[in-house]
Amino acid sequence: MSTDVRIFSQTASIVIYHECETAFCLHKPSGESFPVHQFYGDPVCALIGRNDDWCLIGGDVLVLLWVQDRTTKIIDGLKWIFDLRIVNDMTIQILTDPWGEAPAIWELAIRPDYPNEPAQPIKIKDFPGYKNKPFTESVMW
Repeated sequence: MSTDVRIFSQTASIVIYHECETAFCLHKPSGESFPVHQFYGDPVCALIGRNDDWCLIGGDVLVLLWVQDRTTKIIDGLKWIFDLRIVNDMTIQILTDPWGEAPAIWELAIRPDYPNEPAQPIKIKDFPGYKNKPFTESVMW
């Protein structure tokens, strides 16, 4: 890892970070790092599953990585991800750009039995509270 990186998420065995527009996964025990996805612009957020078996990385799109086999899938229907949060072991909420055209909170079920077919995101609610307001890194959602 170079010194010009931003770490998004880490556990005892995995680090998700980016250099420029590319997200990487570092396996701490082996020291091996591999590219996950090249985004349009920098990625902005990431979450690692509680068992270190998957991670989500958000930017212009949302990318699901299955860590063991390095399989990636772009989650259809979501653009300009701003933040992610865990609801439970296999359910994630996604906040799309609060200043964008259609800001919203979405929910996604991670499906380890069908790693190449993640569930489609479900819109929980619109999120218009930050529209036409100054940018801030900290959004209460």
